[in-house]
Amino acid sequence: MKMILLFFLPFSLFANDCDQQISSFGDGKGNDYIEKSCIKEVKENSVISNHPELFGSGGLLIFRDKIFAGEYTTLSAIKSLSYQKRREEIAVLDGDRILIFSAKLSGNVAPLRILESSHIFNAYKVELTEKLIKIYQEEEILSFSANANSLQRKGKKEDKLLGRVSNGVSAKDVFYLK
Repeated sequence: MKMILLFFLPFSLFANDCDQQISSFGDGKGNDYIEKSCIKEVKENSVISNHPELFGSGGLLIFRDKIFAGEYTTLSAIKSLSYQKRREEIAVLDGDRILIFSAKLSGNVAPLRILESSHIFNAYKVELTEKLIKIYQEEEILSFSANANSLQRKGKKEDKLLGRVSNGVSAKDVFYLK
């Protein structure tokens, strides 16, 4: 039993060390440094992205030489990433919400906009275009304005759903189409 614990101990220490570095990044209390090994692990285990230099996992977002991490980012459960060149923005599907960051910034920075909607649930992919935020769910694709911002709407109606299109094939069925 002791052998098993010793075998798993180094990995758990590594994971906790990376998590600690990510969560305390930019908090003003110490090193604002994320080790290369943590960055490498995120790049190797990154979620879906539409850009070869855009990576993310857990609470860490990497774009080119920029790092987004820390409390103000509110990143916690990155599922999908999308970069829009003309807008110079990054859309992050984080849990059941969309966070929009400026690709010009980095560090422990708050999102420019946040989209939260009762229509978003079990989404697996986000796509940011010049005019729309497209959210792919099991059986449908939702469209919101690229400027949608739930932060400005607190206490008001939620952002308007501009479109809802059936995928025609559910994500569960994709595995059976071989």
